[in-house]
Amino acid sequence: MAFVFLSFTSCNDADDDKGNGNGIIGIGANDVSEASGIMGLDLLKTIHAKEPGETVLISPLSIQTAFNMALEAAKENTYDQISATMRYGSFDLETIRKQSGETANVLVNQSGHPSVTIANAFFYDPSRLDPKTAFLEALSDYYAAHVATDDFAQQVAVDNINQWVSDKTKKLIEEIIEEIGQDELAFLINALHFKSDWAHGFDKNQTSSGSFTKSDGSKVTVDFMSQDRTITSAMNDQWEMVDLPFKDSTFSLTLVRPADEQKTNWLKDFTHQELKALYDKLEAQRIYLKLPKMELEFEYELSEPLKDLGMTDAFSPQVADFSDMGTPLQGPRIFITRVDHKTVLKVDEKGAEGAAVTSIGFGVLSMPPSITFNVPYLLSLRHIPSGTVLFMGFVEEPG
Repeated sequence: MAFVFLSFTSCNDADDDKGNGNGIIGIGANDVSEASGIMGLDLLKTIHAKEPGETVLISPLSIQTAFNMALEAAKENTYDQISATMRYGSFDLETIRKQSGETANVLVNQSGHPSVTIANAFFYDPSRLDPKTAFLEALSDYYAAHVATDDFAQQVAVDNINQWVSDKTKKLIEEIIEEIGQDELAFLINALHFKSDWAHGFDKNQTSSGSFTKSDGSKVTVDFMSQDRTITSAMNDQWEMVDLPFKDSTFSLTLVRPADEQKTNWLKDFTHQELKALYDKLEAQRIYLKLPKMELEFEYELSEPLKDLGMTDAFSPQVADFSDMGTPLQGPRIFITRVDHKTVLKVDEKGAEGAAVTSIGFGVLSMPPSITFNVPYLLSLRHIPSGTVLFMGFVEEPG
């Protein structure tokens, strides 16, 4: 069983109230791009542990970008935990902004043949949220985010969000939310689309069916593409890696598998250091490669895996601090209600096309109904288990 990385080459002071300096330091990332790979592998392993035997496909870049925007709204420990979960270590907000912008520019504007779209948006209901101007300006200045308002009580708000997602993913993903909760007030969304031909395509005449062994030992029949040529690859006693370039050679599809075909449940022990060591060992050598054609789709609500990685405060109505987003108009404190993530990846003889969407929903606890005992009232003092009433009264004047 292999897992897939869509990799790329790229070129390589926060506000005083952003965090309190207690984030995780020394994760090992040298820049924001490397942090996405470290976070991505950690999150992939966390989800896979929850869904054993299931294919898991995530977009670390999409998740990272969505939470970069969330950092613009976060403060104190909420900020620190998001930053730590993104594996940013000691990176400050200005570094995150700068390097993320540089990477997006390289991917979208300087990558050559591949078609790459990275789009961001902020949808909110002005009757539920009064956003801060500084937050909206940050989304515009650093993430070129589309900002739109809607009445979240109406179905058209759901339709408008999903239409934006469909447009930005070239219809590969047509829906990210089904409904908006009555306590939800805003959504930060990243959409990603990629399409490219291989540098060296596969001959369709060499595609044939074969057996694929799943983790549980069961077998399924799939179509395998094949090539016998010089391929960038790396091997050691434990692992085998191939790195297949797309047409402009700055993007590649990497696949890793255990050298021992009998080895199962290996992902949980596979580390970013081992992955990096394999990348460092890559060299061109003749390989006879058989690669399954793929049509992968995956969707997952990421709240629990992110909590497992340490991002707890952001989801807590009691302690979350997203006060830099603005003022909630129907509740006391903004927190993350859900993180919806969808991915699609198609790989065939010609190339690959993929899309991903990450939507972070924000909401508040509803204000509870108000009851004031300022008119005459009945009272009963009782023993709950037995129902015995010790006192009962009707109060005309409580003094």
